[in-house]
Amino acid sequence: MKKNLLKFSIVLAALLVAGMWACQKEQVEVTEKAEFGLSAANILSAPQSDAGIWPYIIPGANKGGNRTCSEVGFAFSTTFALTTARVDYEGEDLEIPVYNMLGVQIGEILVDYDAETKLLSFQIYVPGYCVGAAIVKGSNDANVYYYPVPVKLDSGLGAPPTTLGGNNFSDLSNITFCLKECDNGNGGGCETAFAFGDEYATCFDFYGFARWGWTNGPLIHGSYTFDIYAAAAQCDLTKGVKVGTLDVVYEGTTATVTYNITNGYFTEVHLYVGNEPIPKKGSKDTVAPGQYPYGYDDLEDDDKTIIVTGLSGEIYVIAHAVVCDITWLPKD
Repeated sequence: MKKNLLKFSIVLAALLVAGMWACQKEQVEVTEKAEFGLSAANILSAPQSDAGIWPYIIPGANKGGNRTCSEVGFAFSTTFALTTARVDYEGEDLEIPVYNMLGVQIGEILVDYDAETKLLSFQIYVPGYCVGAAIVKGSNDANVYYYPVPVKLDSGLGAPPTTLGGNNFSDLSNITFCLKECDNGNGGGCETAFAFGDEYATCFDFYGFARWGWTNGPLIHGSYTFDIYAAAAQCDLTKGVKVGTLDVVYEGTTATVTYNITNGYFTEVHLYVGNEPIPKKGSKDTVAPGQYPYGYDDLEDDDKTIIVTGLSGEIYVIAHAVVCDITWLPKD
């Protein structure tokens, strides 16, 4: 009798949770469908992101559940400026490159995925672009998170739940981002910039990375001054512009690194100093600025000093910044 009562209580609780979720879902669905002009074919899903966006499962040509940015645009009556490739999740956080219409990489999107909660977060590092939609695929369906106001970052996204009203979400299979133009703090005349250490500089592509930028070293104890270049795609200085200098003073176990921007101002700086040419996130090499140990956002300045302690032996330095209000001089 007690066992039957316990089973009944569990079933009743599950039905109540599902009912509450369904009611909330119906209310949100009616509101959002009216706002976005969605057809009844679109199904409201879960989980809601930390930015308050509810995902939808939308119709599409692929029977396995994959969806495209074109299909998202049709479902939400909108268009996108750029799209990323569909990138499979293979057990490690993702660094998704973003290419312009000419096929030149202009930035990347970092995705952190928690395999335990099955939720992910993202942040875009592409001057002048924000995320307009994220397509999060798992099992045989994809959640489409559409942002009426494009965003630079969000968290709490996931693939569709395995059961109605449940909190157990499908494992992440792949993800696609649909981008729109915006002023994301990296736009409106802002560009990515890296320190270039001349004979000490090695382009990231030497280590197999698609994005541009340099690691500088090995450096022994002493003082160094490196130029900082913005928009030097493919590590080609002729494509970029000098925006300042980076001073590195390495004494004892301490490196004092100072950004000096003379052309514009910076809104973000990210710094790596260590014994290896390339930093790691976990066991994986990464050159994504957001993964460097020292990072400062929401700035509006032209100089910044960062002190790194606990060093020994030869070191490498990667110094990144987002620089705005750049004056472009005519090419010779």
